Amino acid sequence: MRFADVNPFNRFAFYRKLRDPEWHFSHRGRESRRRLREFRDRHAGEKAAIIGSGPSLLKTDLAQLEGRTLFGMNRLYTGFEKLGLSVDYYLAVNRYVMRYYGPEIAALGIPLFLGWEGRKQVKMNDHVVYLYDQSGTDFETDLTRRVPAGGTVTFAAMQLAFYMGFSDVVLVGVDHRFSLTADEEGSGPNAAVERNGADPNHFSSNYFPSGIVWQTPDLDQSSEAYRKALSAYLADGRVIRDGTVDGSLDVFPRHPVDLRLPVNAA
Repeated sequence: MRFADVNPFNRFAFYRKLRDPEWHFSHRGRESRRRLREFRDRHAGEKAAIIGSGPSLLKTDLAQLEGRTLFGMNRLYTGFEKLGLSVDYYLAVNRYVMRYYGPEIAALGIPLFLGWEGRKQVKMNDHVVYLYDQSGTDFETDLTRRVPAGGTVTFAAMQLAFYMGFSDVVLVGVDHRFSLTADEEGSGPNAAVERNGADPNHFSSNYFPSGIVWQTPDLDQSSEAYRKALSAYLADGRVIRDGTVDGSLDVFPRHPVDLRLPVNAA
């Protein structure tokens, strides 16, 4: 008898698979893991930028990101024309973003990394890879296993950039602050609430329009996840910095270049 047959940790790993057999045994799950393996270290030693959707983007000189591979998230695509922006990779893992906008995002044709639940809205095609996103703030280095959510798609993007091998990552548009209504504030973090009125938390007031359901932020959970991301990058000799203009995130070192738009910029 082999040790693997009696090793309790091995049995635990097997039983864990039974919690979501579709991810582990279906074609979509197997194919997503295969595609993810093809992305591992594809960009080893290269530079990247993870672009959030905060209001600070309107004050950011995105032209200074030239030469970096760009990651977009959620509804950033609604500002491509206004911001003069295009990205190389795209992520969406929030269930409401995928529910409302998954087909729109997939139609962009950009390589898309979609939360596992998004398979209900977006069929697998040549440019879609599903991520087995789970709750938690651990930093995962093997994304074929799982992708802890950390309360924000930005954390998923950090893990994906690490997995792809990028050695220098800068964040922009990750403002890390939200203006909430009394009802939203009273609902607590990660609450599903209906959007009412103009959206003050993103670069467009119509980013999350009235009538749709969104989830209130959990900045404490996100900060905890970000600290683990910073530790993972530093431990592997890599760099991750925050270049957000006037942002409130205090976890990462500041990007040495000021990305603020020139005063005379249009």
